[in-house]
Amino acid sequence: MKHFRLESRHRNPRSGHRATAADADPIGQRRRRGRLTAALSIIAIGAISACVVTYNLSISTQLSAAEGSSAASLRAAPVPATSTPTPNVTPPAIAPTVVPTVVPTAPLQVLTIGDSVMKGFGVQAGEAWPQLISQQDGWSLTTLACNGAGFLAIGNPNDCDSNFSSIVQAAGSLHPALVVIEGSSNDFGMSNSSLLESTVRAVSALHAEFPQAKIVGLSAVWGDTTVPDEIAEIDSQVQQAMTQVGGTYVDFGQPLSGHPELMQSDDVHPTAAGQQVLAAAIKDALGSTEQAAKDAANQAAGSASPGHP
Repeated sequence: MKHFRLESRHRNPRSGHRATAADADPIGQRRRRGRLTAALSIIAIGAISACVVTYNLSISTQLSAAEGSSAASLRAAPVPATSTPTPNVTPPAIAPTVVPTVVPTAPLQVLTIGDSVMKGFGVQAGEAWPQLISQQDGWSLTTLACNGAGFLAIGNPNDCDSNFSSIVQAAGSLHPALVVIEGSSNDFGMSNSSLLESTVRAVSALHAEFPQAKIVGLSAVWGDTTVPDEIAEIDSQVQQAMTQVGGTYVDFGQPLSGHPELMQSDDVHPTAAGQQVLAAAIKDALGSTEQAAKDAANQAAGSASPGHP
């Protein structure tokens, strides 16, 4: 069974055709067109808005990325220092340090001439005062001391059997820079004039044999008892002889006086402790003379060295 849609039809007064109710209602058509236009406008506005939002979102994303990149670049880039720039100044040239060449000096050559006190009678080898000073000051030492000898007195036949003048003659092969010769109590009782003559002869022979050496005449050693006048007379002869030949007289006193504990049982020769006391006193008395001998020896060695001007 067919269903038929019944529509209200109206006759068009001009054409005579029939039209549907909708066609026959121009006001309704305008309303429908208005609603359609409004819908289309809404759709168009929505589409445009969507495009604008999408565009703005894209721009915002790009700007955010650019800002992030700039911030990272700022963090990574070093911040320039704000301190005052250092002027370009050329530093002064530094002169090289010159270290002088130190030439080691040879040991001081020393010759000592004396009696049994100088030789170290009654003590062990190396305990006499010349050896003690030599160990301290690094001397190259030759000791020609003789038991019982003096400037006039003849020494022990089993030792040297001569006086100081003969001993000096035996020292001709040496090359000392410092010569020490001492007065001796062995010359007790000798004529002062004879003693002076013999002393001058011995010292003059030393000066002639060793013209470059410093020659020192020491005062005579006495023990712990009162010093007799004869010791002063012996010392006077030594001093006069040194004055005549240009030597140096050194009086170091009597450091053993009043000290019996420093003397051996014969009360003539010092013990090892007594020798140490003598060494200290004589070393101190030699002082500047020893240094002068060192200086002269070093100067002579420099003048003799190859290539010296």
